[in-house]
Amino acid sequence: MNQTEQLFELKAKLTAAKAPTVTTPVIAKMQAADQAMMNWMHHYQAPDSAAPATQ
Repeated sequence: MNQTEQLFELKAKLTAAKAPTVTTPVIAKMQAADQAMMNWMHHYQAPDSAAPATQ
């Protein structure tokens, strides 16, 4: 979760800087990273601890 907080802090700083030609690609990449992380979090399935171990 610390990385999520850093992501939002950086996004706020870049938005406040108001330099759209520089920040637009950066913000787009940050939003893509955020979306990928949220997608992973919503689709993650913990391993079944009751299942027998396979080797």
